[in-house]
Amino acid sequence: MYSDLPPAVKRALRSMASLAYERELATATRQLHEGFGDWNGNLEKLRRASVEVERKLAKEYKFNPNLDVAVAEAVARGIIRDDEIPMEVVGHLWQYIK
Repeated sequence: MYSDLPPAVKRALRSMASLAYERELATATRQLHEGFGDWNGNLEKLRRASVEVERKLAKEYKFNPNLDVAVAEAVARGIIRDDEIPMEVVGHLWQYIK
């Protein structure tokens, strides 16, 4: 459980969660930008869509009490590469990824 982890592991997980958040937000922003023409320039629709995306990602990576699970899922989906996992976290995440 995340709350029982050593401080160094928590810091590494928060850093990885931040990386995953930024990458997923960048991907979502690109997708919103590419789809903007389909909305006929409706800025309110774009604003609502971007708020929904940010809220979903924040819930997953910033306010998640199970941050270790969210990070493991980001690794499993390829958002975070294996070579970006700090050594102090590898053992802990392995239980979720295997």
